[in-house]
Amino acid sequence: MVFFKIIIPNYNNAKWLDKCLSSVANQSFKDYEVVVVDDMSTDSSRDIISRYPFHLIELKEKKYNGGARNVGIDYPIDSKYTLFLDSDDWFYTEEVLMQLYYHLKEHPVDCLTLPYHIVYEGHEADFPLLRNDVKSLVWSDCGACWTKCIKTELIRKFPENTLMEDTIQHIEQCNYVKTLDSVGFPVV
Repeated sequence: MVFFKIIIPNYNNAKWLDKCLSSVANQSFKDYEVVVVDDMSTDSSRDIISRYPFHLIELKEKKYNGGARNVGIDYPIDSKYTLFLDSDDWFYTEEVLMQLYYHLKEHPVDCLTLPYHIVYEGHEADFPLLRNDVKSLVWSDCGACWTKCIKTELIRKFPENTLMEDTIQHIEQCNYVKTLDSVGFPVV
């Protein structure tokens, strides 16, 4: 059993994909496996993915983000926790997984909220997401799946062929999370 399973859906995101995958490959903590689900890309994405020692699933029919994430969930890797990372996101430092590991070893919880740093149209900001109770998770302003590290046994599937699939899954996921903690450093 690995400690982390990291699921990365991708569709035609060659522009950011190498930065995303290298941020995972360069982590100092190595007890993880990565599943990259390519949703029928027509750009150079698969060539980029093939340079990394990750599990690559090349879909033969379009699944969109929700379906691609579900394929990653179903991929048979036994892990304690699951993280989702979009192909245009990356880990903030090479110590992210190590910090998460030590935090979870000291404070094992069902869900760990992950602060993030965003760059959008030339502006940058940190979003702390410091939530320590399940009620606050339910009312969270960010349902993005990449803002949480969840016990693998509690992961719920995403709706397929719809917009806002991670927000819909977030609401369902809250029914299964009983214990919650947060970290104070940017992860993504």
